[in-house]
Amino acid sequence: MRKQNEDRLSTKEVNKLKKWVEEKEKEERRNNIVFKGINGVENIKDGREWVKKFLNEKLDLDLEGKVTQTRISGKVLIAKLDSEEVKREVMKRKNKLKDGYVFIENDLTWEERKIQEKINVWAKVQRSKGKEIKIGFGKVRINGVWKYWKEIEKEEEEDVRRERDREIEEGDKEFWDYIIGYDYIGLSETWLDEKGWKGIKEKLPESHIWKNLHAKRDKKKGRVKGGLLIGIKKGWGKEEDIHNTTEVAEGISYTKIIEEGLSLNIFTVYNSGAKNDIEECLIKIIEDYEEEGIIIEGDFNIRIGELGKVRDIGNERERKSKDKVIGNGGRKLIDMIYEKRWYILNGRTEGDWEREYTSYVGERVDSDHMPLIMELETEEDNNDREKKVEEKEEEKEEMRRIISWNEEAREMYREKTEEDFKERAEEETWSVEKRWERIKDIILKAIIYKEIKKQKKRKIGYKDWWDRSCTKKKREMKKKYRR
Repeated sequence: MRKQNEDRLSTKEVNKLKKWVEEKEKEERRNNIVFKGINGVENIKDGREWVKKFLNEKLDLDLEGKVTQTRISGKVLIAKLDSEEVKREVMKRKNKLKDGYVFIENDLTWEERKIQEKINVWAKVQRSKGKEIKIGFGKVRINGVWKYWKEIEKEEEEDVRRERDREIEEGDKEFWDYIIGYDYIGLSETWLDEKGWKGIKEKLPESHIWKNLHAKRDKKKGRVKGGLLIGIKKGWGKEEDIHNTTEVAEGISYTKIIEEGLSLNIFTVYNSGAKNDIEECLIKIIEDYEEEGIIIEGDFNIRIGELGKVRDIGNERERKSKDKVIGNGGRKLIDMIYEKRWYILNGRTEGDWEREYTSYVGERVDSDHMPLIMELETEEDNNDREKKVEEKEEEKEEMRRIISWNEEAREMYREKTEEDFKERAEEETWSVEKRWERIKDIILKAIIYKEIKKQKKRKIGYKDWWDRSCTKKKREMKKKYRR
């Protein structure tokens, strides 16, 4: 353990190193300005002369001896000025360029560019709502008031949390009515931190006992990520089972259920994609609990492309997927699946012929995250199901098809035949037999059928048209005669 610590930097040390590199890069770029929109920038031979001439003509600035260095990067020209004061004066006057094609910006680090891109996207949405927005470096002016981007992000996160709470309380009634029908519920990527959990835990359905594994922030800043919400139906297993739910690894919850002598270990997974040892965690879980009942479900975020062929003796059947990329530990996962003699169902099961979904899913439209549904059958459940199947097959055998000739069926028949006769104009060269065959084909395709139960052999006097309504009328007539 000691040797490992000596050879590898800790997370804290890595973060300190990253911060130092970022600060160093900011310092190097502090006096830089970037020119964008220059037509034929690649043809500029003397960058310093071009910058001095441009700023003199457009901004009325004399920068003789104050442009220390220039370079061309892709479609932009970057100039280093000799002091912060000179740069500040340039940035103060750059609004004079607003009617031209060339404009000036700060020379940003990669992290700063990411933040500015977020600001630009956010500003576009706000402008579409009619707000007056002006973008600065790391800040925004909204209807005349300047705010730092960090403040806006915090407000946005709070708005998202409030909206989520409101939806849980009001808007998603259908969703909650749907999921409370299940004994075990595992919701991943909930974005529920400790504060959010306190806000909604009293509003969750009382049919289940709930446990929240809080979402977390990266580096103690930005929005919270991940989060797992686990619910166990009251009366299924023991009440202490949900209270004993634990986080066995980052993004993996563990719940043990004992029901009618069956020991069931359920693991719910949310892998954000940043966790490199997810396969090792899964292997350890399987090794520890393989002898008992085990379910591992959730969002693995592992890309396996078209790996996962079914390997039979002397034969391999391919698996199809629209996502061809293999990454984030995909090969390791497939190796483990082959070793355990398991199968990948995606792209090979009914309901997934188009290779669209990443699991066998339920039919819901409440979210872009489709519910993954699993049903466990006891031997008694299996016997009941087989009995129902047999009864259904017997009932099917008792059914027969007859022509439906009610008003709706007649109208549909008329429309179909008229349409077909118009579309298929007769040819004079056709024989009578061919014309007759065509007419029969049109009629047979237009007929509307319905299924009815086969009737047992009836005694003499039975009429097909006699139904319950006739019997009812006959009974009413008999009562009148008795009066």
